[in-house]
Amino acid sequence: MRADSGWSTGGKRLVLTVTTGRSGTNYLRHLLKDLPDLCCVHEAPPDFVEAMRDAQADPAVAETFLLDRKLPAIRDQPGRIYFETSHLACKGFIEPLLSHGIVPDLVILERDKIKVATSLYLLDTIPGRSAFGLRYLLSPDDPAVAPIDGWRTLHDWALCYWYCLEIERRAELYKTALDGLGGRTFTTSVEALKQDGATRALVRFVYRGYEQLMPGFPISPDRIQQVVNERPGRKRKAFDLSPEATIEMARAVEAAFGVIQ
Repeated sequence: MRADSGWSTGGKRLVLTVTTGRSGTNYLRHLLKDLPDLCCVHEAPPDFVEAMRDAQADPAVAETFLLDRKLPAIRDQPGRIYFETSHLACKGFIEPLLSHGIVPDLVILERDKIKVATSLYLLDTIPGRSAFGLRYLLSPDDPAVAPIDGWRTLHDWALCYWYCLEIERRAELYKTALDGLGGRTFTTSVEALKQDGATRALVRFVYRGYEQLMPGFPISPDRIQQVVNERPGRKRKAFDLSPEATIEMARAVEAAFGVIQ
């Protein structure tokens, strides 16, 4: 590949996140903001969401977005490490990076699937159904997802749970892909990062290969314990399901969840 092809981060280390959203992506950026030689952003312009929905039907949309807009913006940012914590990168943008020789390292940010599904449900962010769900999430009829039969008849909450399973499936696929390409993954959660040791491990992962730039650990205990992005005022639904109902739906979705060969 020619150096002037545009498929380049300009020598920057690239770190992206694989996660559902509603899992602590803003908290992740909050932890790492202001560290030296690190540009850590959440959903930086140009935002992946601008191309995400169209990219599901046409992967060339993701390629064009990356080549013409995202990679130039990354190259223009300060610092030698670029880390974007957006949950949208894993929705069709990692594959073209890999195919063009750009191997990011990935932070896999986990959260209990029932809690994520409930949060999405309360925000009326329903895969394949609501305006926010179509804009920000994968849909069961997207070409590259694991299918689930009869999804149009499923309860809104069950669709949110299906989406969590799909992101979990993708995380495993990316782990395998990166193992063969020299990339690395770091799996964590907000609950883990509330512990000093896990936050230190995250910093070491982000600065891998740039250890000479790594700070002496200026992340204060107050910052680690701070609550970020709870969005209590944005809930659009009352929670009208019992714990038993959610567990029953989760089990049914898991049983029906397909695997793409």
